[in-house]
Amino acid sequence: MVRLDGRGAILFCFLASACDGACVEGRGGVPGGFASSDLIDRAAQIRATDRGLETVAALLQDEVRRELVAPCASACPIGFVGPSGPIAASCVNQVCREGGASAPYFALPVPSSTGGGAIVCPSGDCVIDGRFESLAIAPNASGVRVTLGAQLVTSVDAQVAGVDCVATLAAAPADVVLNAQLAPRSSGATQLALDVTSAAVTLAPGALALTAPSGDAQEAATCAAATAAVTTALTSGASDAALAFGRATVGRLLGQVCDVDADCPSGATCHGAHFCAEGTRALLDPLTFDQRIALPSIFASAGYGTSAATEVDTWLGIGGAVDTDAAGVTLGVRAGAEPVTPDARCAAPTPSPRSRPGFVAPAPLAATDLADLDFDGTPETEFDIALGLSRAHLEQLVWSTYQTGLICGRVTERDISDLNTGTLELIIPSLRFLTRGHLFPWSEKPARLSIWLASEPELALGSGRLADVGSPMRPEDNLVVLTLRDLTIELNVLVEERFVRVATITLDVSLGLGASVTPDQELVPVIGSGFADLISNVRVTNSELLTDPPASIASAIPTLVQLGLFEVLGPQDPIALPAVPGLDTEVLGLRSEAVGGTYENVVVYAALTPPATGALREQAETTASIVEVEIPPTADFAGGKALPRVTLALDEAYEHQVRVDGGWWSTFTRGGTRTIAEPAFLLQGTHTIEVRSRVPGEAASLDPSPVKLNVRIDSEPPVLRASIVEGGLSIVARDRISRERVRIFVEDEAGAREVVPDADGFVAWTVRDGALVVRAEDEAGLVSVVELQSAEVDEVAAEAPASCATTGGPSWLVLAGLVVLARRWRRRASAG
Repeated sequence: MVRLDGRGAILFCFLASACDGACVEGRGGVPGGFASSDLIDRAAQIRATDRGLETVAALLQDEVRRELVAPCASACPIGFVGPSGPIAASCVNQVCREGGASAPYFALPVPSSTGGGAIVCPSGDCVIDGRFESLAIAPNASGVRVTLGAQLVTSVDAQVAGVDCVATLAAAPADVVLNAQLAPRSSGATQLALDVTSAAVTLAPGALALTAPSGDAQEAATCAAATAAVTTALTSGASDAALAFGRATVGRLLGQVCDVDADCPSGATCHGAHFCAEGTRALLDPLTFDQRIALPSIFASAGYGTSAATEVDTWLGIGGAVDTDAAGVTLGVRAGAEPVTPDARCAAPTPSPRSRPGFVAPAPLAATDLADLDFDGTPETEFDIALGLSRAHLEQLVWSTYQTGLICGRVTERDISDLNTGTLELIIPSLRFLTRGHLFPWSEKPARLSIWLASEPELALGSGRLADVGSPMRPEDNLVVLTLRDLTIELNVLVEERFVRVATITLDVSLGLGASVTPDQELVPVIGSGFADLISNVRVTNSELLTDPPASIASAIPTLVQLGLFEVLGPQDPIALPAVPGLDTEVLGLRSEAVGGTYENVVVYAALTPPATGALREQAETTASIVEVEIPPTADFAGGKALPRVTLALDEAYEHQVRVDGGWWSTFTRGGTRTIAEPAFLLQGTHTIEVRSRVPGEAASLDPSPVKLNVRIDSEPPVLRASIVEGGLSIVARDRISRERVRIFVEDEAGAREVVPDADGFVAWTVRDGALVVRAEDEAGLVSVVELQSAEVDEVAAEAPASCATTGGPSWLVLAGLVVLARRWRRRASAG
């Protein structure tokens, strides 16, 4: 075990994700402390299986070797044997060393003991020298058994029926077995104590030899006949010595460090070996974490929430329930979460979930060392460590977050650059009449979304099973489902220099969430279904200023939810799992564990492995390209009648994850193509699609450098105004998406060329008799054309066919002809 301050110990260094990937000891993070009455027992749990404990034991061997240092004055213990023969040790600076390293020696002072008529060590001052070789940890129903494999060497005096004998152990292999119990220091307390309750020294048959120093044959026969009796007495005394030795060693390795009694908790004393003890029990370091968390800094940018202190106090610590069985050890984690300043303006005041009638304490994790990760009903996957987070604590976290008013914010152009009436009027067309956009096509007014939640979020757990349906892999049963009922989004736009509410939309959102694993063994939240599938029970009110039917406005809601809610929640960074210093953690899978037919714990199952060395695992290299963009006509953007669709070409050998505009990652897809149709695409402009690949099912192979692809969603040609003026032409061209980055071409009977108007829109041009054609082309290849005669002035905002978005559209000369015919038709109709 590696101690929190780096001095040793690993076994209990598994905290919840608040540890940020490493063990952290909180010291007063919550001003005034966290009330113990607000804690939930088994809020989280850590289960180490017998296989996991063996892995930790292998790592602990080095810690034990460093701990077992034999002091010496001039000589070191002799008689030990290595693979190539006798081991030589020398006394250097009063420490026994083998080669350049301290030798893993220990000494068991053996008191005078009696057994079967034999007295071992009558003087009461005998020692058995030991050389540590191995360590094993095995759980059982009553505690944990720690076995030290060692060689023992000694020569002690023994008396048998008045005969003096010498009992000799010469490099005898032996097991020193320590039985320990791990439990809270007191009932319900967080600090754990470890007590070595018993010890036994077992010798291999024939390891003990008895001789008579006198050389008398009869005395030699008496000594030889008393081997069993002397063995009983010697192992009894050695076992008593091993018990004291084990307690001191455990305390030095794992215990809370002290120099004086004042360094220890009340009721405990400082042992001579500098660890805190309560009777025979060594008090372990209190592995706790407390922190006041500022939620906006984690979930969203500054400015969200109306409370001055959108903060939650959190506390967790290993302790409370401790269960052992033949398959492993389960440690309870007591935890709590409370809002610092509840915001009644944004959240309906409700009591804490843990204090409500009918609250049921979290159930313990299953006492097993096998997990059913393929959901076939049969547990068959061995794991070393399981980290469980209870539904009760998740509900407490969700409630605390809601009470702070976090899900109560405002999204503006500062957060999303294209959040303005110019883009929103494409999905809610009548906005243009409020902002006079129908008179001034290039006019854009700021818009903002105000968001609040009228009722407490509801949380439920599912199994987390994925259904492999090819493209994409959808959760068959979401790991976590978060339901937001009566989520309200208010749309405001700037009209006559003040923000005016144009619609209030109330709806229910059901977020099905899962998680994927990164090569660094971090968890990344993923959305388990499409955004359109998240929304239900939509109600539109306060829309009197709009002429769009409420049903049409409701159809635009997925876009507003994706823009608003997920901007408030913010991008989800990877969640680091608790680390075991000296070992790598490999996530085997996630699922919820059911108790009595109800899912009560979300559990991460993992294996512990030595740090990776040598050749690295295969790492995917993402290749992705956009092969098709389908953009519907502008009219179909209204109310979200049709979504733009982007088709990607991907490597068939891998499976792939995507996200749009830095949002949440999707579930993985297999296959060579993937078509994306996001409501965010209804907000015209340039969107960023990120793709990352991995070898199917291999988390460690995930490409750490996603491919970024930019896609332009643009269905409208530029607005073009052109006229003949003295000395040339006046040309103004602007596009909602391309802005001023519009190319302008002028053609007359002498030819065509590209022109760049000056700051006033003037272009020097020799105007000749006949038609003069001005063409404007935006970055999407969409074209507007104006044909001029003499001093005529015209303005065109022609809408190109949808295919223009990808092909550049038909020839501009054809468009010019269509414009001329349309103009003549209008004139004839007027004359008639």
